Amino acid sequence: MSPRTGGDLGAFCARVVRFDPGTLVRLSGGAVWARLPFDVLVTRPVEAGSGDVTYRADELLEAAVSPPPSRDAEWRGALPRAAGRTLEEIPAVELRRIADAAAATLRDAPPTLGERRVRDALLEHVAITVSTDDGESAEIPLRLVLGLTRMGFLGEAPVAVRRSGGWTGLVGEFGAAWYRPALTFRTI
Repeated sequence: MSPRTGGDLGAFCARVVRFDPGTLVRLSGGAVWARLPFDVLVTRPVEAGSGDVTYRADELLEAAVSPPPSRDAEWRGALPRAAGRTLEEIPAVELRRIADAAAATLRDAPPTLGERRVRDALLEHVAITVSTDDGESAEIPLRLVLGLTRMGFLGEAPVAVRRSGGWTGLVGEFGAAWYRPALTFRTI
């Protein structure tokens, strides 16, 4: 592994590759970003310069000396504008319990339902709803909890629920997961 993919960046890419080797990773502003197959954007701080460049995770892991070809034109979608406003903190043990329950539900589902059907329903399920005293609220879908836990970002410290524009984020001890529901347009 090259010095570019050492430490936190290498660990991040190795986890992302388990989902899909062709996943794009974006180095931007001292952080690495990737979109997981279930529409969650994950990130963690890394020492990778201050530029903005996109690579394939597998190519970045395999790069020996020089970086692989840039994939900037392939990155689709925006990043949350800023760290956002913290709405509430949730104990890490509670999010771990939710993720474990989801795994058990998927494992124990009758085969007649179909694994994909159950998985899609679980991802959409709102696991937690938080609200502030001033009336702001956020729904935390299970996909966001799974993004945080499956990337190994959940430590022992409480997890911050944050809002940045239309994005809702869970910020754990080792990284963050963000989700922005797709916009739907109605025709009249």
